[in-house]
Parts: sequence; C-alpha cells; structure tokens
Amino acid sequence: SVITLEKMHPQKARAVSDTVAAYVAGALDADGSVGIYRFKGNKYLSARVYMAGQVLVLMEFLVANCGCAYCKSGRVYMWRPVPMLPFLVAIEPHLITKKENVQLLIQWLTREDRSPSEVVRKYYIEESQRLNSRVRGEFDAAQSGE
Repeated sequence: SVITLEKMHPQKARAVSDTVAAYVAGALDADGSVGIYRFKGNKYLSARVYMAGQVLVLMEFLVANCGCAYCKSGRVYMWRPVPMLPFLVAIEPHLITKKENVQLLIQWLTREDRSPSEVVRKYYIEESQRLNSRVRGEFDAAQSGE
C-alpha cells in the first residue's frame, strides 16, 4: 500500500545528538533503505530513506529522539525522516554500509539545479541502483558465508 505523510502522523523533527545519530546510523545500515527512485511515470525523482520492522519500540524511539514519522503497513512499522537533509547530515559520519548511498542523497538534495536534465536524473538513478546493488551483494555474501 502507498504510505503518505497524512497516514504517517509526522512529528516535528528534532536535532539529533551524536549518540542517537550513531545508534540510528547502525540501525539504518542494518535494516534501512536509502535510495533515489523515479515516480509519476518516470518524470520525477524522489529521495527516500526509511526503516521497516515489526518492533514498535524502535519506531517510538526514532520518533522520540529524531521526530519524524512512522506508520503501520500490515504487520510492519515503517519510519522515515522528515525533513530528510538535516537527518542525513547528522548520521552520515557514523554510517558504514550505506555511507555512499547517503552521500549521494545529500548531493541530490543540495544540488542547485532544481529541474535537472534527463541525463542528470539518469545518473542519480543509476548510481543509487549501483550502490544499493553493492550493499545487497555484500549482505548476500555474508549470509552465504563467502
């Protein structure tokens, strides 16, 4: 199902302490999703960061310490930072597996060209897919004992 902010009941974003940023970076490295995706018939790009899980206490921790929003979709809770940029800047130094993914999102969100050409959009989509494939490949290799 489609998740909108109206369904997510967002809370006001909060400044994130270095300790919380490190903890959340570890959780995002382990169970989060970071990427740039196309939507509306490939016309627009959307930067997305979210974590999903079945543990409500983690979602409550994220809202209490970072603000932002979470919702329940079936048996899974989903959380995403709103606004995204200050959150990404706070956690980026602490990331390991998704550091480059977050750096790409920061680059996308801070670019001056608010209406990028198709060539620029294609670069960001392909780079995001490449980085996500690399992370998935490392995870799969670790699971198989390689």
